[in-house]
Amino acid sequence: MSTTTTNLSLNEPSYNQTSPTWDQPLNNNTTILDAAFGNTTSVALTNANVTLTSTQLQVMQVKFTGSISANIIVTVPAIGGRWTFTNATSGAYTVTIASAGAGTSVVAPQGYSTLMFSDGTNIVLADGGVISGGNLATLNVSGNSVLGATGTTTTSVGGKLTLSTTTSQVSLALNNIAETVTVSGSGATGTINYDITTQSVLYYNVAATSNFTLNFRASSGTTLNSALAIGQAVTVAFLNTNGTTGYYNSAITIDGASVTPKWINGAAPTTGYSNSIDTYTYTIIKTASATYTVLATLAKFA
Repeated sequence: MSTTTTNLSLNEPSYNQTSPTWDQPLNNNTTILDAAFGNTTSVALTNANVTLTSTQLQVMQVKFTGSISANIIVTVPAIGGRWTFTNATSGAYTVTIASAGAGTSVVAPQGYSTLMFSDGTNIVLADGGVISGGNLATLNVSGNSVLGATGTTTTSVGGKLTLSTTTSQVSLALNNIAETVTVSGSGATGTINYDITTQSVLYYNVAATSNFTLNFRASSGTTLNSALAIGQAVTVAFLNTNGTTGYYNSAITIDGASVTPKWINGAAPTTGYSNSIDTYTYTIIKTASATYTVLATLAKFA
């Protein structure tokens, strides 16, 4: 009596069953294996769910075509296997691959080919570790990409993000941006280290007790000189609270070395404003190794 394998339905004839026509089940099995390693099944979708057969899945790729007018669930039998699902449909609806084993399912994104795996119960991404939480040493995207496209999804970048472009377009377009503000809870005095890698604004919200020096650096263990390339600039703000005495930023250093800034209107401050929040902004331009042009402003807010 002949049987078939669970997943690919390969023929398993019993002993001496097909003699002398043993070539028939053998050739049939070879044909199935050939399809599994290179053939494509095309399935036209419209607006109804579809259940695929084991025979349709004796291929490497399943390609969905057609203009769909509803969200569609494509169910595969409760068998194990790995297939590439290509969603070549049109229409603003989803195609979800599910298993008759009633486990997890996966959406096949429109316009893409997605490798999926079934264990007979669940449908999962074959490379789900990388996509969901794995690490890529280098990722080069030559086309358009969308990060955090829906809802409140958050995309985090652990290192430096460099945006490259051409002379025909801007590098970055933002609907909004939130900058990090450090509120110190102290009054300005002495030398204050400003770490540009941890904040865009440093706010001392208690009244200053003396004139002060700002020392700009990347962080406690990294110099600004090593973090900033020649031809790059960074703009930061320091907010100093004053009481009845107007203390002010009397000196600036970068990585501990003195720098003379260029102040707006050509006049360096000689005092601060009493009973106000004095807001200093500094644009630090690196022109050579450990060499900077610093443009500074001071505004009174009271």
